[in-house]
Amino acid sequence: MAREDSEQRSISRFLSSPRKAAIGASKQAPVLPRSGFTLFELVVVTGIILVAAGLLLAAVVKVRESSLEAQCSNNLRHLEEV
Repeated sequence: MAREDSEQRSISRFLSSPRKAAIGASKQAPVLPRSGFTLFELVVVTGIILVAAGLLLAAVVKVRESSLEAQCSNNLRHLEEV
């Protein structure tokens, strides 16, 4: 019973390990911490960037419209003076 538990633990540990041993290799490569991003993290960051860009674009459009309105009212004021 204890041997079966030990075998079961070693099998589950082997299946859950991120490393893959070469066929016929007597020693396994040391486990290195994985660096990089998951697909989910990249999608979330891309979404956040797109939302921020959308908000910024809306603000820029609003500022342009208000500046055009100010320019038009200034032009009308100059026409009234003439």
